[in-house]
Amino acid sequence: MLSFKDKLGRQWICRVDVAAIRRVRALCNLDLANSVVVHPDGSTDTNVLQALANDPCLLVDTVFAVCKDQADRLNITDVQFAEGLDGDTIEAATLALMEGIVEFFPLAKRRLLMKILNLVKQQRQQELVNLETMEKDGTLDSILASALAPSLTSSQPVQPHLE
Repeated sequence: MLSFKDKLGRQWICRVDVAAIRRVRALCNLDLANSVVVHPDGSTDTNVLQALANDPCLLVDTVFAVCKDQADRLNITDVQFAEGLDGDTIEAATLALMEGIVEFFPLAKRRLLMKILNLVKQQRQQELVNLETMEKDGTLDSILASALAPSLTSSQPVQPHLE
């Protein structure tokens, strides 16, 4: 699935091709062609994917650059595009972009990227399961209470000092 819908119901297709890679390079200073680099010693470099995962603004800008032809046809600016995205739609856009990147590459690199994408999907699913378990058994409430307790006690109202 190379497509996603934004929160306004607009359908976007994240087809990664040479033209899209050039746009992303020009607009985002990011090289999707080097999403994963396999070194001669067998080690891999996933700095591009990590940058996208760690910076939602860069991710949205990258998806916009990939989808720019569609946006231009609809007279949608990068700001309007970004305003159409929120947490859930950014997640859908991320998966569409990743799948577009995977589809771009030849078989050997595509296999490696598919493994990475599948691991990401499994990790996200496991995080949801862990969160649900923590909600059900009360662990999440305890963790949140412990984490918030110091800030709540330090923000007690200060009594005015009257002389």
